[in-house]
Formats: sequence, structure tokens, C-alpha cells
Amino acid sequence: MLTPDQMNALAQAQASKLRVVRRALPPAIGHGYVDIVRGHELALTALGQPTPMNIRPFQPRRPLQMSRSFFLHREQYGDDDILKAIITQATANLADAEDAVILLGRAARTKLEDLNIRFDPIDLRKQGRLVPAIAGGPIRRNILDSILRGIVDLQRNGYNGEYRVIVSPYRYSQAYRRRAGRSALIHEIQALLPNNGFLSSSILRGNQGVIFSLARGTVRLSVPVDTYVDTSIPNDDQGRQRFRVAQQFRLILDDPYRARVALR
Repeated sequence: MLTPDQMNALAQAQASKLRVVRRALPPAIGHGYVDIVRGHELALTALGQPTPMNIRPFQPRRPLQMSRSFFLHREQYGDDDILKAIITQATANLADAEDAVILLGRAARTKLEDLNIRFDPIDLRKQGRLVPAIAGGPIRRNILDSILRGIVDLQRNGYNGEYRVIVSPYRYSQAYRRRAGRSALIHEIQALLPNNGFLSSSILRGNQGVIFSLARGTVRLSVPVDTYVDTSIPNDDQGRQRFRVAQQFRLILDDPYRARVALR
């Protein structure tokens, strides 16, 4: 049978192919489960009253632990092909779940339940979301104009550069549609953003989309425990060998009102 290291390598390789948000927001990887991760939100001061910059004390952020369980039938013990196949499928579900939580926060609950992900509902309610809840309303601009408007808003907030955009498949497709006598908008969009700066996620629907800036380090992804296969679970009452693919992570928004903008 595959060793634990081989299982973990397989799970992480599968997850890295499927995750969307991590391409735009590289995580800080830890080395073990934690109860909290720390936020670094600046203390806000009254307009026109300059004071020394400071970070509010006591900013605990609760991470979310998720897992997807699976088992092998007794006649499948030692069959590496079966084990690889089911690790691949379980990890795919977990990768989708991670994107859902990061993008939608507590609103991802239905998606997690559809994927048969195990999670703590209380911890899920404490998660932030990358896409502002107001996103998804009527949009009369094309995708390029929406991005340009978002950049203007971010610059007004003091965020200059390192922009990233994640949109629904519908909005993504707008960028690639050919226009009469002109090239597709994607060429102009790519000139505004870095590699992996314009991404699409099936988690988002309709007109949903967000643009955010990494320029000040106020949008971060903490991953205390990256994807791994837990082989320590006892066999069930039918003698079947049980496993789970698990991880722990947290989106940290130290400036949630200025570092990200819903595309409109």
C-alpha cells in the first residue's frame, strides 16, 4: 500500500491543480493545527486627527478545519490504484470547498454540505469572505470597464498595484468574446494584471466578481495545516479501512473595506 508520504504528495498535487484562489493569493503554510491565527488590522482614527500608526491588540481569528472521509472495502486492501483514485476524488471535493469558504465565507455552507465535507458550523460562521456580500447585482459595464472602475476605487483607498481579479465563469467568458472589428477584451485586461491576476471560479455565479490588492499585505491566506491524508482513523464496525483528507485554513482581511472591491 502507498506510504503516508506518497498519499500526502498525491493529495497535495491534486489540490494544487484545482484550487483557484491560491493562484492569486499564495498562502503562508504552517506546521500544525492551531486554535487561532492572528490578524493585523490597523486601528482606525478620526478623520483629520493624525496619530502614530498602530495595530489593535488581541485580534484572534478562528481558522476552519475541514475534511472529506472515505474508506476501502476489505477486498480492496492493498490495491494502490483504488486508493489513488479515491484520494484524488476526495481531494477534489476538499479543494472546491476551500475555494468556496474563502470566496463566500459562511455562505459556503450549502456547497460544503453538497460536497459531504465535515466542518464545524460555528467556526464556519466566523470566517471572512473575499467576495463582498453585495457582489452579484445588475452590471451594465463590460468586464474591462468593471475592472478599471475597481482599480480606481482601490487606488482611491490607497492600494496601488498588485491587483488580482476572480470572477464567475459568465464574467470570465465576457473577456474572451470577440468584438466586431476588435480583439477580445482579455488582451487589455492582461495588460493591467500580473500572471494569475485574472481567474475564474465555478463557485461564483452570475455577475459575481471581486478585485483586490496585495500591495499592503492586508489580504492574506493562512494555512496552518495543508492538505494531507489522515491514516490514523480506526476501521469501522464492518472492518473497512477508513481515511480522511483534511486541512485547516483561514482568510485574513486586515482591511476588509478598502483592500477589496466588488466588481460592478
